[in-house]
Amino acid sequence: MAFEDFFAARNRRLLELAWLITRDPEDARDAVQDALAGLYRRWSLLPSGDEFEAYVHRSVVNACLAVLRRRRRWLPVAAPEQLRAAPVSDDFTEQVGASAHVWQLCGELRPAQRAAVVLRFWSDASYAEIAASQEVRELMAPFIDEVNKDVAPWEQVKKWTILPADLSLEAGDLTPSMKLKRKAVEQKYRNVLDGFYEDTVVKL
Repeated sequence: MAFEDFFAARNRRLLELAWLITRDPEDARDAVQDALAGLYRRWSLLPSGDEFEAYVHRSVVNACLAVLRRRRRWLPVAAPEQLRAAPVSDDFTEQVGASAHVWQLCGELRPAQRAAVVLRFWSDASYAEIAASQEVRELMAPFIDEVNKDVAPWEQVKKWTILPADLSLEAGDLTPSMKLKRKAVEQKYRNVLDGFYEDTVVKL
């Protein structure tokens, strides 16, 4: 597909994605323009198929985060539990109001957090699919880096992953007092944990 055809077919959809993350039409246009400029320069080198779609989405998301970092207009939130709860109702008119309130709550998230929420619902993917996506991993990486700044080298997180599901009481991951069942979780995700050490060389 020629870049001009891609632009004609996808520009509006990409603007919608950018607006959902930035919540500002001007920021959305700036982000999409930045992303498209980068895509145009590398057009002949881009992958195809699903990898192409992921690359495009990642480019737009990264451009949105860059725009928001430059303008710094978000309200920092220390933890998700500090957010107000959005109302839920079966009445359509109340649902419209609730939808507006949900967007207000999304606006209180940090840009990377909001981008993850948008990717979850905009792409209509499952929790496991989103957790496995390279886009979300790249969104989470800065948080890991931030934590590592405050600890000694031997305490830093070197390898990490995003689990395909939340740890829950129902799944047997937590005790009734919501404490981690360490042995159960280790057994459940044994392959994941073993994968952290596949390239580790022990010198005796």
